[in-house]
Amino acid sequence: MATMCNDCFEIDKRKYKYGRWCKHCGGELVQIDELWLPIVSLLNQKGYYTSFCCSGHASDDFSSPYISFIGSCELPNLPKGFELEKYDDSPYFQFCIRHPYIENKSEFDAHIEILNATVNLLDWVRNLPTVKNKLPHESVLSCGTTN
Repeated sequence: MATMCNDCFEIDKRKYKYGRWCKHCGGELVQIDELWLPIVSLLNQKGYYTSFCCSGHASDDFSSPYISFIGSCELPNLPKGFELEKYDDSPYFQFCIRHPYIENKSEFDAHIEILNATVNLLDWVRNLPTVKNKLPHESVLSCGTTN
């Protein structure tokens, strides 16, 4: 796992260690799936605040890459191949974008699908406009710790 600052969203290349703080602003570092680290950092820098994510696991029998969001941001569109899920009763996230489940594929084919979903997601994030959303106080920016 790689790390990102929970306050300034800078990527920290040091090995994760609980209790380590951002060298830029002193904020708490959180673990992020390495494959999606630049995606999650850029989303948060642009004002689309995340709470959880998983880039997928090709070795699992099924996998569903996703990113959950907190706060009042609205997405202008969805990345290619992703679907929107809304949650009205969760204190940790309001909605999620999810790639449909990858199942019944060889590990090699699952890797290819995860990588293609990642490329689509990165292209989408790079083209999103920056918005001025207020970061919710109860942010739980940790990606890769759930599936």
